[in-house]
Amino acid sequence: MKGAKGFTLVEVLVSMAVLMIISAVIIVAHIGCQRSFITGIELVSLQSQSRQALHWLRRDLKWASSVLNSRQIDSVTYTTANNELVLAVPSIDSSGDIIPGSVDYVVYHLNSTDTSVLERIVGAGALSARPSGVHVVARDVSAIIFSSGGTGLTLVPVLSSISNVSIDLSIGSQVLGGRDLQSNAITSITMRNLEQ
Repeated sequence: MKGAKGFTLVEVLVSMAVLMIISAVIIVAHIGCQRSFITGIELVSLQSQSRQALHWLRRDLKWASSVLNSRQIDSVTYTTANNELVLAVPSIDSSGDIIPGSVDYVVYHLNSTDTSVLERIVGAGALSARPSGVHVVARDVSAIIFSSGGTGLTLVPVLSSISNVSIDLSIGSQVLGGRDLQSNAITSITMRNLEQ
């Protein structure tokens, strides 16, 4: 078989090595893109949870007539502290109008069995159209700190005198490879319906 052409063993080995290197580069690039995508999705989720929690906090604080020392709702006593907030909020009717002389109680606190869950607990009065119960406003909470005038609420001597509450909320989780992601939100809210 004179003149028959083919590949030598060296050529086959070199082409296989080049193909393996190219495949390895593509796989590593794909894994990197996948990790970036998953990290991006998780970060968006954390930021969404922060926004949702701050939405509810902002809404209730603007409506609040006062910050209370403590309040019992469904046989559990909640006490305002650096990581727990008890509010008196005017009751509303089915049209959303304030019912004079009637208040609901709203509490924000970390769940006692899973401290990464921020709950909003509503104890509505008999006349109120505000839905009572426990609502989860954020998961994966690392920390929440309530303060006023730069002082944690635990150290404020007269809570009923507070007109502005600052919130420092941290939400975090781990993604592929054990990498920690964190979303921090800090805001200050002025209460509009203060008792005179």
